[in-house]
Amino acid sequence: MNSSLQILYMNPILRQIIYDLPLCDSDDIKTPSNFIEKNQKYDILIAIQKLFCQLQYLNIHSISTLNLTESFKWQASEGSYQQDSQEFIRLFLFEILERILIGTPYDGHINNLYKILTQVSMTCSNCLNIKTREETNLDICLPVKDLSSVKESLNQLFKNEEIISDYKCEICNQKVDLIKTSKIHHLPLFLNFPLNKFEFDFEIMERIKLTGKYEFPLEIDLKDYITHELFQNLYYKLKIENNIYTKENEKTDFLSGVDGDETIYELYGIIIHRGTPYSGHYFSYIRDLKSEGIWDLQEVREYMKEPLKQEDSKEEVKIEQEKFNDENNKNINGRKRGNNKGKNSGKEKSQNIKGRKNSKNNFLNIIYNIFF
Repeated sequence: MNSSLQILYMNPILRQIIYDLPLCDSDDIKTPSNFIEKNQKYDILIAIQKLFCQLQYLNIHSISTLNLTESFKWQASEGSYQQDSQEFIRLFLFEILERILIGTPYDGHINNLYKILTQVSMTCSNCLNIKTREETNLDICLPVKDLSSVKESLNQLFKNEEIISDYKCEICNQKVDLIKTSKIHHLPLFLNFPLNKFEFDFEIMERIKLTGKYEFPLEIDLKDYITHELFQNLYYKLKIENNIYTKENEKTDFLSGVDGDETIYELYGIIIHRGTPYSGHYFSYIRDLKSEGIWDLQEVREYMKEPLKQEDSKEEVKIEQEKFNDENNKNINGRKRGNNKGKNSGKEKSQNIKGRKNSKNNFLNIIYNIFF
């Protein structure tokens, strides 16, 4: 939960939405406003707003999430339950925030940041009749088995054809092979890419975690995975914005296609899972878009009441490095070794990621959930 909240808090647009919620009276912050009825929904919103304010303005080493979990009505056991980060993000953003804001002036704001539309096409191999339908998603779950990069995963999802056999076509009235393809029909401001790294192995009858090498870029262009209609809309939008769209060139071929930034996303942050398919620990690496963080290990001492001596500081850095190496040397099945006692697996680690800046547009960013 903590790693997911860190990723969400560091999103400047989502943070501003939380801050803008008029939960308190303008003259007295202790008095609830009439924005929403004072019940559990209000308790959740005020707990989120308070937590975000504390994260931004308090100069302390750590902040408790007790108020937030209590507003969820979580019991002690629920607070310690191991949950996938993608499940928590979906729950937090869409099952909690989005639902609470229904009927308010902020209705739909969360969905508009993350909602993805994909167009699924079904083509009859005999008469070539095409049926299409739209599907709404809040993230794009990437397959990773036998794949080594985000691009390969996207190619499998949006460039490959799936054959459905023995389909009864309503047009030609025959059993045919149905060719199924998918394309992205609407791109949101932020993309969330959870990786499907867990699966069930029927040979050993156990859940396993895929641990092969997987590469992800600092910048990605989704132009090859969008529908023709979306491509066309983006193309004409660019023409209008650059004052080169006229009636005469309305039907002009796309030539070089979309050359703007509408399909380019930059890496914003990653959430990493270390452990077994059944347990483990999450931590996050986040791009500091507003330059708020202090990432030097020595600078963190400012949060401590009594600064460490230079010798103690060097020793602690050495200990932290040894712990990091120990955790990296765990075998893929997560079996405990006898000489690994005392590992610190509960400490959150956040680090700035320096991504390449898109000179034309720093507004589009990408969120990956990376589990390895």
